[in-house]
Amino acid sequence: MPDLIIEPPDGPGIHVPPDPRLITAVGTGHSLQSAVADLIDNSVDADARNVLVRFLVREKSVEGLMIIDDGRGMNHDQIDKAMKYGGQDTYESGALGHFGIGLKASSMSQGDQMAVYSKRDGYAPQGRWMSRASVDAADPVVTPIRSSTVEEVFAATPTDFNLEHGTIVVVTEPRNFVSSGNGAEVARWLTNSVDSLEKHLGAFHHRAVGTGRVSIWIDQFDRDMNMAGAPSRVSARDPFDYPDSGSTGFPQRCTGSISGIDFTFDVHVWPANHSHLDNFNVDDSSGSDGQGFYIYRKDRLLQAGGWNALFTQSDDRKFVRVELEVTEDLEPYVRMNPEKYGIEFTGPFRQAVLAARSNSTSKTLGELFEDAKELLRISKTRKKVNRTIVRPQGGLDRRIVEAMGEFIGFDDDNPPVSIVWERLSPKRVYEVVPGKRKLVLNTHYHDDLTKLGATGKPAGPKQAPLLTTLIYLLNRQDLVRASAGPHWQAEQEAIQNILRVAIDSQREWEARMGLARQQNSDR
Repeated sequence: MPDLIIEPPDGPGIHVPPDPRLITAVGTGHSLQSAVADLIDNSVDADARNVLVRFLVREKSVEGLMIIDDGRGMNHDQIDKAMKYGGQDTYESGALGHFGIGLKASSMSQGDQMAVYSKRDGYAPQGRWMSRASVDAADPVVTPIRSSTVEEVFAATPTDFNLEHGTIVVVTEPRNFVSSGNGAEVARWLTNSVDSLEKHLGAFHHRAVGTGRVSIWIDQFDRDMNMAGAPSRVSARDPFDYPDSGSTGFPQRCTGSISGIDFTFDVHVWPANHSHLDNFNVDDSSGSDGQGFYIYRKDRLLQAGGWNALFTQSDDRKFVRVELEVTEDLEPYVRMNPEKYGIEFTGPFRQAVLAARSNSTSKTLGELFEDAKELLRISKTRKKVNRTIVRPQGGLDRRIVEAMGEFIGFDDDNPPVSIVWERLSPKRVYEVVPGKRKLVLNTHYHDDLTKLGATGKPAGPKQAPLLTTLIYLLNRQDLVRASAGPHWQAEQEAIQNILRVAIDSQREWEARMGLARQQNSDR
């Protein structure tokens, strides 16, 4: 076998130009969440104080998306450069832009048509339109929009903030939005999408949101009624905002060096007894369970968890997270994809991270992991002293189960208890089945407990998490019963009678308040 080539061979190279069709692939890695976050980067770079993410909705379809900001806006030259692929030659210090393709790639990843309307003080309003067809043909065509039309769009766009200047990006003919023609499906898709966006934007822009640099809002505009709903405000979800460190001596700052460039990162241990907090898992899509590197560039989170080919996922590191800021000097060694959603460490940088040492203890990252592992073991040992609840199986969100484990502790000597929905007598809101390790919620009261009657969604796992948790805790001692004695049965009967009265009272209160609700057909 010949030796591997480890140095460039002699002789001139051959220029291999990229295939123009590569343009069509740019942005294909975007999700709705990452695309919107990328578009908001442009708004933050334009010094917007407010950004509104607006879904364009009809009763049975979601027809588009708008990103509206009150930033500086763009003049003729700036909007033309923004519409070019790779059109931005340089960025101001602190700018989130990097490749010069975010506006187009993000928009075109979500819809087949996009329009940009912009107003900048002292300049004529500008607008541009582009279709996916020209992008797919590897020959992007941008069509100007009349200034008068831009003025009309701004005037017809209601917001709770001033829009004398700013930019509006509109994406239509959506590629992945729900269009089933079923109103319940549309409502469900919107609920899930808004929830995911709030979490993602609150995490990946948490520094800008948390410091008040920008406020991000999400609403829905009903095109049938020509009216916007009340906007919800995105809250900052800081992955390092925990009450106290989970381990003595943490966080620890480490310093490393690569090619004469010093860099630092902070090693944190999230407190295990606070893993139920909403900002513990800031990005469910990473699959990292929260552990790993949290990588920032210019105060914008790029990666939430994951070990970047340095380490593997491990329960011993479940609460360990490393905070790394990528400076301009480090950008050649910490590379991101055009969607800003995939980070790669070069081989030399991985070695530099492994060689970095704690400023206070001179330990390497691997040695700090061992310290965290030992402290986690001690913490688990202490928790076992007070096991007072049997573990639930199904029916509750993972975070609730973890909170039960952290704050009460599980009696793992007993098998878990299943939580299910089944048809029971109307006399019972729920039922504990002694000897079968089963908690049954009555589908007869499904709408009273979940408020899902109007959606047509059937009873299923992890619905009504608050009430399910309360019922579980109420019966924490009864769930391990092997048999049902007469005294216990009488007590259960009394509880069911009280709960039925409470349900009747709830229905009367809803009627007085004029709250819409779906009546069960057999009530």
